[in-house]
Amino acid sequence: EIYTLSLHDALPIFSIDCALPYAQDETQQSTNMPGTITNYGNRPSYPVWKIYAATGVFTLTNSTTGGSFSYDETLPGCPNTLSGGGYIEIDTFRNTAYANGSGANLKPGIVMTTSDFFMIVPGANVIAGSGVTGASVALTNSAWA
Repeated sequence: EIYTLSLHDALPIFSIDCALPYAQDETQQSTNMPGTITNYGNRPSYPVWKIYAATGVFTLTNSTTGGSFSYDETLPGCPNTLSGGGYIEIDTFRNTAYANGSGANLKPGIVMTTSDFFMIVPGANVIAGSGVTGASVALTNSAWA
Protein backbone atom coordinates (compact mmCIF):
# COMPACT_ATOMS: atom_id res chain seq x y z
CA GLU A 1 0.00 0.00 0.00
CA ILE A 2 1.30 3.48 -0.88
CA TYR A 3 0.56 6.46 1.38
CA THR A 4 0.65 10.08 0.22
CA LEU A 5 2.16 12.49 2.72
CA SER A 6 1.88 16.26 2.53
CA LEU A 7 4.97 17.89 3.95
CA HIS A 8 5.65 21.58 4.40
CA ASP A 9 8.05 23.78 6.33
CA ALA A 10 7.43 26.80 4.22
CA LEU A 11 5.99 27.31 0.76
CA PRO A 12 5.72 25.41 -1.53
CA ILE A 13 3.68 22.46 -0.26
CA PHE A 14 4.43 19.14 -1.90
CA SER A 15 3.47 15.47 -1.60
CA ILE A 16 5.70 12.42 -1.54
CA ASP A 17 4.47 8.90 -2.18
CA CYS A 18 6.15 6.36 0.07
CA ALA A 19 5.56 2.91 1.49
CA LEU A 20 5.49 4.06 5.13
CA PRO A 21 2.30 5.31 6.84
CA TYR A 22 4.06 8.36 8.30
CA ALA A 23 6.53 11.13 7.49
CA GLN A 24 10.05 10.51 8.67
CA ASP A 25 13.16 12.52 9.37
CA GLU A 26 15.66 12.52 6.51
CA THR A 27 18.52 11.74 8.89
CA GLN A 28 18.86 8.05 9.64
CA GLN A 29 20.18 7.21 13.09
CA SER A 30 22.52 4.27 13.54
CA THR A 31 22.56 3.09 17.16
CA ASN A 32 24.78 0.34 18.54
CA MET A 33 22.87 -2.52 20.13
CA PRO A 34 22.17 -2.89 22.94
CA GLY A 35 21.53 0.82 23.47
CA THR A 36 19.04 3.65 23.65
CA ILE A 37 17.18 4.77 20.52
CA THR A 38 15.42 8.13 20.59
CA ASN A 39 12.48 8.78 18.29
CA TYR A 40 12.16 12.58 18.24
CA GLY A 41 8.85 12.40 16.34
CA ASN A 42 5.26 12.05 17.54
CA ARG A 43 4.42 8.54 16.31
CA PRO A 44 6.07 5.11 16.43
CA SER A 45 8.59 4.23 13.72
CA TYR A 46 9.72 0.91 12.28
CA PRO A 47 13.43 0.15 12.79
CA VAL A 48 15.68 -2.02 10.68
CA TRP A 49 17.88 -4.24 12.85
CA LYS A 50 21.30 -5.42 11.66
CA ILE A 51 22.16 -8.09 14.21
CA TYR A 52 25.33 -10.13 14.62
CA ALA A 53 24.96 -13.09 16.98
CA ALA A 54 28.00 -15.29 17.62
CA THR A 55 25.87 -18.33 18.51
CA GLY A 56 23.02 -17.68 16.07
CA VAL A 57 20.62 -17.23 18.99
CA PHE A 58 19.57 -13.82 20.32
CA THR A 59 16.76 -11.77 21.83
CA LEU A 60 16.08 -8.03 21.49
CA THR A 61 13.83 -6.42 24.08
CA ASN A 62 12.45 -2.91 24.15
CA SER A 63 12.55 -2.32 27.91
CA THR A 64 10.45 0.82 27.40
CA THR A 65 7.46 -0.95 25.80
CA GLY A 66 8.02 -4.63 26.63
CA GLY A 67 8.27 -5.60 22.95
CA SER A 68 10.53 -8.56 22.24
CA PHE A 69 12.07 -10.33 19.22
CA SER A 70 13.79 -13.72 19.51
CA TYR A 71 15.79 -15.63 16.92
CA ASP A 72 17.24 -19.14 16.92
CA GLU A 73 19.10 -20.43 13.85
CA THR A 74 18.73 -24.03 15.08
CA LEU A 75 14.97 -24.04 14.41
CA PRO A 76 13.82 -26.37 11.59
CA GLY A 77 14.20 -24.92 8.09
CA CYS A 78 16.57 -22.14 9.11
CA PRO A 79 19.97 -21.94 7.42
CA ASN A 80 22.78 -21.66 9.99
CA THR A 81 24.36 -18.44 8.73
CA LEU A 82 24.77 -16.20 11.78
CA SER A 83 27.18 -18.33 13.77
CA GLY A 84 29.46 -18.33 10.71
CA GLY A 85 30.06 -14.58 11.02
CA GLY A 86 27.13 -13.18 9.05
CA TYR A 87 24.33 -10.93 10.22
CA ILE A 88 20.57 -10.90 9.99
CA GLU A 89 18.79 -7.81 8.68
CA ILE A 90 15.30 -7.52 10.15
CA ASP A 91 12.94 -5.01 8.54
CA THR A 92 10.15 -4.49 11.08
CA PHE A 93 7.86 -2.66 8.62
CA ARG A 94 8.02 -5.38 5.97
CA ASN A 95 8.36 -8.21 8.54
CA THR A 96 11.35 -9.67 6.71
CA ALA A 97 14.59 -11.30 7.86
CA TYR A 98 17.47 -11.88 5.44
CA ALA A 99 21.05 -13.07 5.78
CA ASN A 100 23.48 -10.20 5.21
CA GLY A 101 20.65 -7.94 4.04
CA SER A 102 19.74 -9.70 0.80
CA GLY A 103 20.74 -13.36 1.10
CA ALA A 104 18.86 -16.36 2.42
CA ASN A 105 15.42 -15.90 3.95
CA LEU A 106 15.96 -16.34 7.71
CA LYS A 107 12.32 -16.06 8.78
CA PRO A 108 12.23 -19.76 9.82
CA GLY A 109 14.60 -18.81 12.68
CA ILE A 110 12.20 -16.32 14.25
CA VAL A 111 10.74 -17.67 17.49
CA MET A 112 7.14 -16.79 16.60
CA THR A 113 5.66 -17.67 20.00
CA THR A 114 7.66 -14.94 21.75
CA SER A 115 8.44 -12.42 19.00
CA ASP A 116 6.97 -9.33 17.47
CA PHE A 117 8.38 -6.86 14.98
CA PHE A 118 8.18 -4.09 17.58
CA MET A 119 8.28 -0.38 16.79
CA ILE A 120 10.21 2.49 18.37
CA VAL A 121 7.76 4.74 20.24
CA PRO A 122 8.27 8.51 20.54
CA GLY A 123 10.95 9.37 23.11
CA ALA A 124 13.78 7.24 24.46
CA ASN A 125 13.58 3.46 23.93
CA VAL A 126 16.02 1.29 25.88
CA ILE A 127 16.88 -1.79 23.81
CA ALA A 128 18.46 -4.76 25.59
CA GLY A 129 20.14 -7.52 23.61
CA SER A 130 20.86 -11.01 24.85
CA GLY A 131 23.32 -12.89 22.59
CA VAL A 132 23.90 -9.79 20.43
CA THR A 133 27.52 -8.91 19.57
CA GLY A 134 29.00 -5.40 19.59
CA ALA A 135 28.80 -4.88 15.81
CA SER A 136 24.96 -4.93 15.89
CA VAL A 137 23.07 -1.73 15.04
CA ALA A 138 19.56 -0.34 14.75
CA LEU A 139 18.77 1.90 11.79
CA THR A 140 15.93 4.29 12.60
CA ASN A 141 14.34 7.57 11.56
CA SER A 142 12.13 9.75 13.74
CA ALA A 143 8.49 9.67 12.60
CA TRP A 144 5.63 12.18 12.48
CA ALA A 145 1.94 12.00 11.71
